[in-house]
Amino acid sequence: MLMKVVWSPKIGLLIAAILLVVYLRISYSPAIESLTARFKSRAPEPSTTNEGKRVFEKPSSNKQPSFGEHSERNKDRPPDDENATKSPSEGKKVSEKLISAFHSPIRCNETVRLDFMGLPDRTVDLNRYPVCDWITKTERNPEHSFVVFGGEMAVVRDVTLNPANLQMGSRGGENITSVLKQNEDDEYFTFKPGALTIPCRQPPQFKFVVGIGNYRRHNHFNSWQTSITCRSEGDNRFTNNSRNLDARDARGATLDPRGVVLDDSSDGGRGARGGVVPEKFVPGVTFAVTRYEYANVHHTLTDLYNTFLAMIMLRVNPRYSTVLLMDGHPWGKFDAPWATLFGGRNVYRAAHLPSQTTFEYMVWIPVGYHSPVWLVELPTISYLPELRYFFYKQYGVTPKEQAKCPTLNVLLVLRRDYLAHPRNPSATIQRKIANEAEVMDALKAAGYVVQGVQLDLLPVGKQLEHVGQADIMLGMHGAGLTWSILLHDNAGLVEIAPRYFQKHSLCFKAISRWRGLHHIHWTNLNATNERANYHTYLPPDIVLRLVNQVKDKICNKNVVT
Repeated sequence: MLMKVVWSPKIGLLIAAILLVVYLRISYSPAIESLTARFKSRAPEPSTTNEGKRVFEKPSSNKQPSFGEHSERNKDRPPDDENATKSPSEGKKVSEKLISAFHSPIRCNETVRLDFMGLPDRTVDLNRYPVCDWITKTERNPEHSFVVFGGEMAVVRDVTLNPANLQMGSRGGENITSVLKQNEDDEYFTFKPGALTIPCRQPPQFKFVVGIGNYRRHNHFNSWQTSITCRSEGDNRFTNNSRNLDARDARGATLDPRGVVLDDSSDGGRGARGGVVPEKFVPGVTFAVTRYEYANVHHTLTDLYNTFLAMIMLRVNPRYSTVLLMDGHPWGKFDAPWATLFGGRNVYRAAHLPSQTTFEYMVWIPVGYHSPVWLVELPTISYLPELRYFFYKQYGVTPKEQAKCPTLNVLLVLRRDYLAHPRNPSATIQRKIANEAEVMDALKAAGYVVQGVQLDLLPVGKQLEHVGQADIMLGMHGAGLTWSILLHDNAGLVEIAPRYFQKHSLCFKAISRWRGLHHIHWTNLNATNERANYHTYLPPDIVLRLVNQVKDKICNKNVVT
């Protein structure tokens, strides 16, 4: 059956339009394809989120990378190229969008890019202890101005510190000789109400962990939190223009030279040149830390490691971060590493701030006694290879990565009397070697390349140069052996103790276990080897036997000729 077609002007126009499109497509297809390509080149490319969904991002010249991350167009170029020049204002841009803890949860199953660390694959997993524990136990106040991780660490937004409400006996940064016999309690602050203010309706009331394992010490964060008073969200105590200030170039008040810590490259960290701090506002991220036993490298490492974990978890580029020392310790050699490692903007002593100062983001670094480095019973701890890489990179030191048998480098760590802190005015220390030269000669005669170094005389960067070239570290039990944590894989540690040191400290055995080092511990039991002023005579044949045992383990495992 044939259908009757009713012709109409509309049908005629439709047919004509179709024929015109076909004609144009055939005649001008090259031009159309070129035009299409031009529009495609301007269109945003789809990106993949962590959840695997394809999304389109609106292109914008003002869009900043997330904290610790970099824009897609720069992802293949290391952002910390030493030849690149960056103005201080770029640091402000990097920290513009912080810490996802304030915006969306951090997840343990994340693999984050940390381009600034220069790691071979530039990624770090967050599913390790204690970072994952902190992440899974996150609490925050209703205003999201106070976030607590695992009862151990906190991040506080727009927090104002008022030094007038810090009760203190010492401001910190003094020459040790000027504060000899100073009571240690005078070097810690008491936070009075109003010492800290944040945007909130009610002061936070979270519980911070008081102790871990067998180490039941107080947690100063509980008193910090108690001192917090609230202000309205709009009352930031600084003008909008102040937000554009940068910690390096702001025309603020000049600090007492003791209030600023410099890195090893200047004057050993004494802060002799003084410094400038913004009058009202420090942008970006500030790591706030209270140090216990500040003159001891082992205890210093507990704080540095905790800060390193916070840097990883929050993806903070240390080039643009600030460090705030919340204690009144006199100057010490281990002040400077805070500037080199984490104080890309500056390192300040809290008691030297001239007036109320607001910090855009303040990270409360966990107590050193809670650090995994202090918990010797742990079978393993995380991120030590990354920590080693980071330390050497920040100091510009190129370490050796494996032993070259049969000739091994031995670093003999020398302990000699020195003034470390005000509570030891006699400058006398224990566990010293009576026959240093004899021990070194015996090792050299056996074919070892030996360096005997009193590490505490050197800036930390110089210390790392010696540690970085060692295959075997040898010395009396003492904090200097802590640097064995930065030895190369398959290195060795020979730890010696005098007869009077009967307590068996496990810290270096633990470090060796964590790093896979070959560790030998030997205690002198011969009373005739103990000499005056805490010196111990080490029989060269015994020392050589111990070192040879470690060498056999190193070279049988990984022989390189």
